Amino acid sequence: MSKKAVEAESDPVEVKEKITVTAAEMGARQREISVSEFFTKNRHLLGFDNPRKALLTCIKEAVDNALDACEEAGILPEVIVKLEPIGVSGAAAPAPSQATRFRVTVIDYGPGIVRQQIPPIFAKLLYGSKFHRLRMSRGQQGIGISAAGMYAQLTTGKPVQIISRTSARAPAHYFEVQIDTKKNEPRIFENRKIEGAIKKAARRWMNISSRRRSPTRTSSSSITRRRGRSKNIRAPSKSCRRSRARSSRIPTASNSA
Repeated sequence: MSKKAVEAESDPVEVKEKITVTAAEMGARQREISVSEFFTKNRHLLGFDNPRKALLTCIKEAVDNALDACEEAGILPEVIVKLEPIGVSGAAAPAPSQATRFRVTVIDYGPGIVRQQIPPIFAKLLYGSKFHRLRMSRGQQGIGISAAGMYAQLTTGKPVQIISRTSARAPAHYFEVQIDTKKNEPRIFENRKIEGAIKKAARRWMNISSRRRSPTRTSSSSITRRRGRSKNIRAPSKSCRRSRARSSRIPTASNSA
C-alpha cells in the first residue's frame, strides 16, 4: 500500500450532521399568500406571457369592461381606444415597431363608476360584481382590469389613471392607484375632483371629430317620463297643429246654411 493510502485510512472521516427542523419551526414558517403576490410570480396564468400578448390582453380587458357596463345599463356602447408608444426615461417616443413601452387609453361613455368603487375595481384582484350571478358576461372573475394595471405596475412602475363620473351634472373623479401586492389592497396616490365637460375635453384630446349626442335631449314629437308624466305619449306635430287650426276656421255645412 502507498503512503497516501495509509494516511487516508488513519485520518478520521468528518460526518456532517443533518439539520433537522421541528414541527413548531415548520409551523412558524407558514404564512398566507396574497392573490396579488401569487399572480405577480405567475403572470402567465392571466395572459401576460410576453409583451405582445400582454398589450393585447390589457386592451381586451378594458374594452370588455366598457361593453359589459354599457350592456347592463342599456346604453349604446361608444368606446375609444388610443395606443401610443412612449420613450423610456424621458426620451423621445420611438417608432411603434421599435417601442417597448406603450400608453393605453380607453374611453367609454357608459354609466360610470361611483367614487368609492374606483380604487378596488382597478387595484384589487378578485373584486367584482359578476362572479355570483348566473349570467354570461365577457368578464366574470374580477381579475382582468386590475391584472392589467398590476402588469403595468410591474413593468413600468407607473400607476393607473382613472377619470369617471356617473352623470352629466355630477363632477368627475380622478384617481391614480396601484396594487399593494402583499395585501391585495389598492394604494391611492392621487384623488381629486374634475369640474367641466369631460366628454368634450376627451374628444378634443383624442383629436376625434364626431357628432356629439346629448343623452338628455328629447325629440319634439315625443315626451319621456319627467315629473310624473307618462311614457310613450305622442305629442301632435307642427303639421298636425296647422291642419287642426285650419279646420277650426272652416265653417261646417250647418253653419253656412
